[in-house]
Amino acid sequence: MVNTIHLDVIPKILERWSSEDIISVSVAESGLSIKQIVSTDVNMPITECGSTLLHLAMSNLDYPSVEFVSSVVLLLLEMGASPNSRDLYERTPLTNMLTQSTRSLHDNGELGFDLLNLMLKHNANPDVLFTPNFVGYAGCKMWTLAHDLQADMHGLSRWPLPEKMIGLLNETLNFSLLDSEGRQPTDKHLVYRAINN
Repeated sequence: MVNTIHLDVIPKILERWSSEDIISVSVAESGLSIKQIVSTDVNMPITECGSTLLHLAMSNLDYPSVEFVSSVVLLLLEMGASPNSRDLYERTPLTNMLTQSTRSLHDNGELGFDLLNLMLKHNANPDVLFTPNFVGYAGCKMWTLAHDLQADMHGLSRWPLPEKMIGLLNETLNFSLLDSEGRQPTDKHLVYRAINN
């Protein structure tokens, strides 16, 4: 589904956010301006790995700040950005937030919780299968956030998430889903795989 929006003027917050170094490089990779992207399809993949604007926002919460990016995320969602769009690794914006922005979430607990809650209220699916960051350590080609957050060389080695976020994730994630090797997130070999190999 293409979400086109006719804009005479790009919202200032989106214009400012898209001028941040790391974001502007990704937008430039698309060959389009931020206005052209939003006017064409807010869910358009704009990077080599298939990231959308919402993927970029959720992967880079510190650019320029978590509070600022939270406003960008809300605006993108209001413009029709899909919280379940997938990149080439099957990652969603929520997956990116919880696998790539953990220091930002750790340092901004309440905002992180609000952002997680916002994504879930916009029907973000927290149980999608995606390619792990370190496939060799993961020992599988695809797994869920529940797997990632339980594994030594993944979630357990990152900045710890705030307790309030962990509580919401524990209520939301399906811990009975299997990875591509048939393992549940709580299987011991996820935690000890890196040590035993």
